[in-house]
Amino acid sequence: MFARASCFLTILVGIGLSAAACSGDDSTTGDAGCTTGACFEAGRDGEPTSDASSTVDVGVDNGTGSDAGTAADTGLGSDAAPEGGGGDSGRPDGAGIDTGRVDGGTDTARPADATLDGGPNTDATPDLVGPPDAVGDAGGTPDAGDLDEILHFNDIQMEGSHNSYHIETTGGIIPAWAYTHRPLDVQLAMQGVRQFELDIHYAGPNNFLVHHVPPDVGTTCSSLTACLGTLKTWSDANPRHAPLVVLIEQKDEFDGMKISGHYDELDATLLSVWPRERIITPDEVRGQRATLREAVTTDGWPTLGKSRGRILFAFIGDSTEYMQGHPNLENRIVFPRANVSDPFAAFVLMDNAQGSEAQISDAVRQGFIVRTRYNGEELRLVPDVINAAQRGGAQCLSGDFPADFTLTGGVPSRCNPVRAPASCTAAAVEQL
Repeated sequence: MFARASCFLTILVGIGLSAAACSGDDSTTGDAGCTTGACFEAGRDGEPTSDASSTVDVGVDNGTGSDAGTAADTGLGSDAAPEGGGGDSGRPDGAGIDTGRVDGGTDTARPADATLDGGPNTDATPDLVGPPDAVGDAGGTPDAGDLDEILHFNDIQMEGSHNSYHIETTGGIIPAWAYTHRPLDVQLAMQGVRQFELDIHYAGPNNFLVHHVPPDVGTTCSSLTACLGTLKTWSDANPRHAPLVVLIEQKDEFDGMKISGHYDELDATLLSVWPRERIITPDEVRGQRATLREAVTTDGWPTLGKSRGRILFAFIGDSTEYMQGHPNLENRIVFPRANVSDPFAAFVLMDNAQGSEAQISDAVRQGFIVRTRYNGEELRLVPDVINAAQRGGAQCLSGDFPADFTLTGGVPSRCNPVRAPASCTAAAVEQL
């Protein structure tokens, strides 16, 4: 939260305001989402609430200037203090993970969804599940390898973390900032996180720092290259993982060195860590179609088999300048934030999981990748919000409590409840 400049200026001069006074949230906003520009999502840092009727974010990000000295890598190890939401005891390492065949237990407990074809749309013809591979069940039940060319990237649902790098540094004076995440590789290995969010600050040629906003600058990885390197090291060691998603927010509202004019450097930085063939790019998804929107609603996304071991980048901040000279994202690396009606629409933010559940499900059925929040206005876990977030079918469920939140039936990710074919099992989604 805290998107408005006045809140940060108040904080910086030492005047004590409560979180409620600075949040900028509009508690009267209805299900249709923000239409006046004065309401913000219940996230920590003022990202605007988005739904099917909202407009593309035009830069409300509240970042402040960054200093390489203040954002130094803390070297926080895997034994760092757990998030404010609780410890890791609820998810022992490897607990309940079925990495092989369907065993008739948790993998088959999921109710059958509407039968889908291999593409993005529902039809009346059931999909044909291919024969089991060499290590499949004797009875022909598909294991993880059998569905790699039937399931698609958008047929899954994954857990995400908000401000994934964050370490509390304000001593609790701002309640909404009083949380600490584990390092990114611990989130991957122990907490089932597959979607991450990084706030970036341009700090000179090809140098992007990662932290929140002063005075809240604690981070487990101080630079974009360090954060991405941590993710890639884990990915290299687990090449069969389901695709990762990294959401990038440009925190330059108060920065002395703006990111404006430096987006080519951002692409180069991403490619310096993750080679192009390991990135799901707008060019790949658009294919021969005129627009991204036409592609995802007609041809769909790459298969899960083609997406394993790879990563997708998307902006949650304004994408206008990034698209200048690249109207269809030609040769670009990052997907823009969009509304479902935009010609460049592929990735959509709809963070009001309860109020926008119907719009989220509709967008997912059309073929879009959607991010929503599993904890909304409450800075705690609320069953109704969690249930709506999972039920709506958004592929990325992001929140502040990865130690305490687990996708129902996920190992750690699961079949998308809105659009996955009935043959899908959680073991078919991820195989580590």
